[in-house]
Amino acid sequence: MQISAGVDTTMVVSTMGEVWAFGNTKNGCIGLQSKNNYVFTPHRVEIKNESGAIVKAVDVEAGYVHSMIVNLDGSVYMCGVLDLDEMDGPGPEDSITTGSKMFPCQVPNFNIWHRLPEPKDEKKKAKKWVKYGKYELKGRSSMMA
Repeated sequence: MQISAGVDTTMVVSTMGEVWAFGNTKNGCIGLQSKNNYVFTPHRVEIKNESGAIVKAVDVEAGYVHSMIVNLDGSVYMCGVLDLDEMDGPGPEDSITTGSKMFPCQVPNFNIWHRLPEPKDEKKKAKKWVKYGKYELKGRSSMMA
């Protein structure tokens, strides 16, 4: 259904919502552990929520030192580590990853399906679509300002 290729990693989402990955496994950057730090054939990456149930994915982004997985419910999981100064091999005090870096960990308090509600102003008439470049926005110009 979807594929993402990093520098030396590849991640795939099947039509059934399963995540498969291969390539460099250093620091768990694709959610897999390997003795050789490299996997040549696709292996399934298990994504589990806080209650331990396996969840389905809709999107993946393979990176150099970390990867992201978007769950069907909008939650985001991170594999590997991302250093604050964007260098490979951060110390534990510099990592923004929480939990085990060798397996996909849910990013706390973040969901891509949640959004801000449209602003409502009872006194003004509803704004028509306003064009800003190639994007059209409705009612968000005051919020964006």
